[in-house]
Amino acid sequence: MSRLATAWALLAASAALAACEHARPFTAASGEPDVPFDSTLPRRLTFNTAGDVEPAWLADGSGIVYAFSSGLPNGDQCLGVLPPGGGHIGQTVCPDLTDADSTVLLREPAAGRGGRLAYLRESSRAGGAAASAVELVVATLAAPAPGRVVRRFPFTDAAGVLQGSPSQVRWLPDGELVYIAEQVTYTFPPLPIDTLYTPLGIERMDISGDSAVVTAVPGTANATSVATDSAGAVYYTLRGDSVVYRIAPGAQAGTSWYDFGSAGPVDGAQVHGNRLIALAGSALYLVDVAAGTRTALPVPVGMLLSRPALSPDGTRLVAEGTLPPALPDLWLFEVP
Repeated sequence: MSRLATAWALLAASAALAACEHARPFTAASGEPDVPFDSTLPRRLTFNTAGDVEPAWLADGSGIVYAFSSGLPNGDQCLGVLPPGGGHIGQTVCPDLTDADSTVLLREPAAGRGGRLAYLRESSRAGGAAASAVELVVATLAAPAPGRVVRRFPFTDAAGVLQGSPSQVRWLPDGELVYIAEQVTYTFPPLPIDTLYTPLGIERMDISGDSAVVTAVPGTANATSVATDSAGAVYYTLRGDSVVYRIAPGAQAGTSWYDFGSAGPVDGAQVHGNRLIALAGSALYLVDVAAGTRTALPVPVGMLLSRPALSPDGTRLVAEGTLPPALPDLWLFEVP
């Protein structure tokens, strides 16, 4: 299922979420604990029958930001912030929930240093199958909306390529953004209504001026994941490739950093120093790149993992965990 199709499936979230407002925190009932009942790892962090997706850590590790349904009939989608170990949502960022004629999805959150926040704001007619506007927004957690629109999609880049939407938006330490540019295709009857995303490549975005400057990263066609580290390096994986590539700070192109070889095609690379977390084949691996050691981490039987996000201190991982036929929830894993 595509990400937008999943988002449209987020129509049945709990009624308690329907009352969220811009950055208004939820509060626990009197005497109700605000920490998880289960302290073991790995463990499920969210219990939303409509699904919870696209997790990312706050830069200081104090929380996890992700996307969830508002629970309204028009299918609006919000961002929420969880404590780092799970518990009650501490903050929400929602579109105007009083507008029943449109659907607005807040997606792809990325938290940077100094409380910076980037996310997508995707709008459509309520019940419509195609987005009418996709905006990449930069703001702060303290003032998340309306934020500054740094780029509207689709747009044609300097190479003449039509970029339909960004995916996996990441901050660099200098305040630039990187993301995977995607082609977006909508299908209509007599075909099933769906939205298909095809990766084009990784782009850098300089937002320091009045207008964002977008530059393609050579050698990243068909990228499946992108990550950054505290030094400003960029890491990425390519479709069908077993190699994790690294672009050193200041370099223009990537070089091979670690090859999973017979373990299979790699995706979802996350990095902390010389430690690498990635999905390869059907397993989740921890790699010490300097030592050349690789360990498979325990995953619940039958679970499909996607969109892993490593904590800033490298000790925990949050990811979308799907146990079919259910939609994804967020799961927390320990990194030994």
